[in-house]
Amino acid sequence: MKTHTLIFLFLFSLTAFAQSQIQGMFNQKRYTEIIAFAPNASKYSGQDIFRIGQSFMKLERDEEAVNMFDQAIEKGYKNGEIYYAKGIAETNLQRYSVAQVSFRQALFYLPKRKKVLIELAGCYYKAQELDSALSVYQEIESNWGDYYPALLMTCQIMHEQEAYAKALDCYYTKLPALKKDNYYYREALESVMRLEWQVFKRYDKAETAIKNLMTTFPDDYEYNILLMQLYNNTRDYEKAQVQEEYIMAGYKGLKLANSYYQKGAMIVEQLDTLQYHIEVYRNFQPEMENDCIYKAYIFNSNGTRPLGKIAVNRTDKISLVSGYNIDIPKETNATPSYQEFKNVMLMGLFLPELPDTDTITED
Repeated sequence: MKTHTLIFLFLFSLTAFAQSQIQGMFNQKRYTEIIAFAPNASKYSGQDIFRIGQSFMKLERDEEAVNMFDQAIEKGYKNGEIYYAKGIAETNLQRYSVAQVSFRQALFYLPKRKKVLIELAGCYYKAQELDSALSVYQEIESNWGDYYPALLMTCQIMHEQEAYAKALDCYYTKLPALKKDNYYYREALESVMRLEWQVFKRYDKAETAIKNLMTTFPDDYEYNILLMQLYNNTRDYEKAQVQEEYIMAGYKGLKLANSYYQKGAMIVEQLDTLQYHIEVYRNFQPEMENDCIYKAYIFNSNGTRPLGKIAVNRTDKISLVSGYNIDIPKETNATPSYQEFKNVMLMGLFLPELPDTDTITED
């Protein structure tokens, strides 16, 4: 009897030692060593099992993490932190409905806790339950008005729900609260630009948004490219030419994003007609492609099937893949302007005119 008692005390001491070690190992971020306790998790306390589950999460093994969390809860270890962690792991596993239940249980123990509401809103958003996501983001915004993601997401969800007028008003309202040099300000102002340009066709307001982006982020030539495209789209070719020349100088000065040096070209305009979708590019180094300056790719009207390509170079000709050669009126050896190229391209496609596009009016 005494021997059995000693063996029991010895085994108990080993278990207690392991339990005391798990927390210390977790503090030391020894996650790989901690998960070795998982096969015998039932021997440990709920808190230690929770730490094992957290270690699995740190190693991006969410399935095993959820299993540990469930075991800890079965042992009576119930609090906001375990349900919060469980909800994150379930979200990572795309089990959105059960994750939402876990986050709601976390809120029972941690009412109005910001971090839980953020994860719950994100879970609803990933599940495309946009009304519920919007409601939670609005709750976050009402309690923590300086939390920029919620300020932006309330607008973005309206945008995705195609409530364009409400979304645009939301962006304009939130812009003053956002820091001008941060990600959320940029995203909001870019969304304003897209809505004004593509949805409401208010090109002067789109121009203002782009210029504000250029002022705030002066080293980002992407906005000069957008402004050039806007001017070409509204047939303000002189202003577009100024931007094109500025961008070409930036390319030579190695100031553009690396992707442009890999592509070797930039898009100058996208056109949509009843028959075609047209994308026009400007080569940065024409000499590398048979002196090709502009090239237009022609697609069917919904942009799913390529139909051909038109290119212009310094030999006074525009070549159409279908076999046409069209004279372009210009001085010998002079670089044709985009306006010249566009006019002749449209004639070659039997599209002498495009649907009217409003020009940008000066204030």
